[in-house]
Amino acid sequence: MTMSPEEFIKHHGVKGMHWGIRTKGPGRTTSSDYKKTAPHRGKKASSLTNKQLKLVNERINLEQSYNRMNPSTVKKGHALAKGLMAGAVTAASLYNLANSPAGKALISSGSKYAHKFIK
Repeated sequence: MTMSPEEFIKHHGVKGMHWGIRTKGPGRTTSSDYKKTAPHRGKKASSLTNKQLKLVNERINLEQSYNRMNPSTVKKGHALAKGLMAGAVTAASLYNLANSPAGKALISSGSKYAHKFIK
């Protein structure tokens, strides 16, 4: 039972839709507050009323503070990787110093006077 390519290949999706990006469907709802501010975002401040401007500013400030207090898993992973890399760089620097001629001289000169500090 062989099928021709015309019978086998079918297109599922929406024209212009990016792979792996879901913008519609269950679980993708926007809050009523966001919907209220959406038409006003991106407009010049001079074209908005005081009430509209206050509404947009409050919403943007709330979103920014939420994002600061709840970093994404990518940001958490980035911070962890940054810390691990800093530790690895420090360890590599100490290792290179200990194996350098200057480091070996420091170690040998330090061992001559170590008995004075150990009681």
